[in-house]
Amino acid sequence: MSIWDQFYQLNVLEIDFKDSLSTSAVIYGNGRNQVAISIHVRVMSSVTTVLPLTDQEIFDAIYLCNYRDGSRLSSDWQLSKTPGDYVGAVNYLSANSADSLTPGDNFLTCYLSCGKAIPSTLISLGIDIPGVGKFDTSEHGTTTLNGPGGGSGSVFKNPQNITISSLEPIDYGVSSNIVISDGWSRLEQMNLLSDKLPVNLSSDHSPADGSEAVFNKGKAYYRSLRISSKEGWPFVLKIINGNRTPVPGYNVVTRSGQSGVDILCGFNTRDDKLPAPVQVYDTSMVFIDMSEFGVRSSTSGGLAIFGKNSQYRPTEWTLKLPLSNAVFNTTIDRSSIAIAMLHVRHCAYFYTGETWGSKGWNNSPIPAHISVFDQFGNSGIISISVSENKDEIGRLIINGVSVAS
Repeated sequence: MSIWDQFYQLNVLEIDFKDSLSTSAVIYGNGRNQVAISIHVRVMSSVTTVLPLTDQEIFDAIYLCNYRDGSRLSSDWQLSKTPGDYVGAVNYLSANSADSLTPGDNFLTCYLSCGKAIPSTLISLGIDIPGVGKFDTSEHGTTTLNGPGGGSGSVFKNPQNITISSLEPIDYGVSSNIVISDGWSRLEQMNLLSDKLPVNLSSDHSPADGSEAVFNKGKAYYRSLRISSKEGWPFVLKIINGNRTPVPGYNVVTRSGQSGVDILCGFNTRDDKLPAPVQVYDTSMVFIDMSEFGVRSSTSGGLAIFGKNSQYRPTEWTLKLPLSNAVFNTTIDRSSIAIAMLHVRHCAYFYTGETWGSKGWNNSPIPAHISVFDQFGNSGIISISVSENKDEIGRLIINGVSVAS
């Protein structure tokens, strides 16, 4: 025997927002953003007795429908008994009055989401009672008789609705949806740590046969920028994808015990039109969302590059740039993502006739990707890379667009 066999009459069927007396709310149509709604049902088993129903029995019987014609909402709308990670309306509009309750009433909290952008929708509540029929709070109601077995009584009328607008989801992989602050477009706009760092020259021959020298022309720069949502929504989840890249010659600041940097990019930037310094090589190290970033100390003489000369005899030359105590701080919070860079430049009055390259480290820079979710469940993958254009040395590229100052 079903408990619904004891149905005598439906007295109350109402839908409201749980967290607001408003009649209208706005959410994002990403399938994750939910708004909490209250379902108020009073079913009688006699003139004076409320039928005791469980939350599950109520949930299994209710449905959402269009206020104008009573038709069920499309499958884009999803009603759940369970809250997800992104509950909360973007905003509420208009005020409503609070319900009055009778002991024994069923008052159920559900969570409504939408899987796509849909304009303002007037949503009513329906209930399909087994063995009786359907009732709803649409503008015209249903024709089901409100009595035992649906065979007697008058029809149930209670025109009532909530209004929900479902906004276009935000994709943070699109540049127009993010804001970059404190950016730079040229190396000169970064903070100069030093322009007199030692650059040590050595060769694969012994000092007696080869040549060694120190050029105090090395440079180091640092700076950080921030990425935030254009709408100002905080990022409640940030996932940095991929592995960190080791930097042989430097002890860099670690993240969660993992050494390396998020991006390592170096390339020869010597300008043939300039007489000196005749050898220039620029390397950018990128650190993502770290409260500390930089190089603590050097090993094996520092970051190395090399070039070969065959004018007199085959010789491989090495330039090493040591660095220590180059550690800086950034603020980490949910409102944004911090992207920091430490940039070093090998400079030497020395020319081999060949293009120089990285030595002992991989100079195939792989872009970094950050998966983000904001407080309303909007998401996206933000891509970070470093420009390898000689005219944009040290410039970051975010979501495929060069950062402006």
